[in-house]
Amino acid sequence: MHVADMCLEITRRCNMRCAHCMRGEPQRLDMTPEIIRQVFTQIDSISSLTLTGGEPSMKPELIHDVWQELLWQKTSLGYFYVVTNAHSTYRRKQFLEELDQLHQQSAEPEMDCLVVSQDQFHRWEHQPNLRYYQDHYEYDWAGGYIERDWIKLDQRHEDIRNVRTEGRAVEMSVGTVDPMKQGLWEVSEYNGEMYVSEHSVCISANGNVTSSPNMSFARVDREAWGNILETPLCEIIERNCEYEIEFKEVAVA
Repeated sequence: MHVADMCLEITRRCNMRCAHCMRGEPQRLDMTPEIIRQVFTQIDSISSLTLTGGEPSMKPELIHDVWQELLWQKTSLGYFYVVTNAHSTYRRKQFLEELDQLHQQSAEPEMDCLVVSQDQFHRWEHQPNLRYYQDHYEYDWAGGYIERDWIKLDQRHEDIRNVRTEGRAVEMSVGTVDPMKQGLWEVSEYNGEMYVSEHSVCISANGNVTSSPNMSFARVDREAWGNILETPLCEIIERNCEYEIEFKEVAVA
């Protein structure tokens, strides 16, 4: 199976309580190595991989499991996208080192991206500790200084005007946009292989599968279309998809 866009919720832990957070209250729940293994045993390629949470920098060992499984299962990766609040400090070195490893596996490394959330809600709660991330270099005794050009601090610093009305945004009355509904995946077949596009393939920290990355923890658990520990991912997608009809030209004699 080939997936255009995949989102892995590696943890539901977070070290902040942002007023606009659509996820809701943080939970002491992390994706297990078994869930990660189940994901990549069924996927041949991923064009875009998003690692999310919670706050992904709090669980760098799970990023380690992700790139290890990509290697072991020989799953090709286009590029990754990760957002951090830059508030987690004691594990940031390991966090960046694991992303270094993921970066080495990207077929489109120029598209890899780590950004820091700096919207008005985050600024109200804290000033991101950007000094470590602003220094894109780290000394490697084997190869000298390495530049991490995939750290892109010039993104995600705008004021947010449209906040989805779920999670903590409901409690704080800051929501302005209705919750996003799930949409059916668009699937096509070529030479006996499945290609999944049109909506993300989202795996939550407890293995629940949805097609929208913009849902609260509670709604993911309530509206999931299946769980990867109980049902193969291919089967979940086939039950909740529309097959693309391909028209082929017919040669006229």
